[in-house]
Amino acid sequence: MGLARVARERRQVFQASRMLACGQPRILHETLNFEDAFAAAPAARVFPLLAEHDQFIRYRRQSASYGDVPVIAADRGHVTAVTSPAPLREHLGRCLSSGEYAG
Repeated sequence: MGLARVARERRQVFQASRMLACGQPRILHETLNFEDAFAAAPAARVFPLLAEHDQFIRYRRQSASYGDVPVIAADRGHVTAVTSPAPLREHLGRCLSSGEYAG
């Protein structure tokens, strides 16, 4: 991902958070909803690891968006996943060693 794209996406997130703070949740949803972009991405390059107890990104909704792509679930939340990096490390190790990831 190029630096310009990262900067543009960060600006969009910042602007969306301002819209939410200003009482415009529709704009926030339109800016941060990546469902269409994800649906257009090749499934062979997707290796989802989700937190089952995430209070920000609901597991059931998020996992359903992956369709037939296998989802690995960590018994953690959005914040508590950071305090125990083992599931992420193991997941990345499996993805990289399986030969399926053609980074």
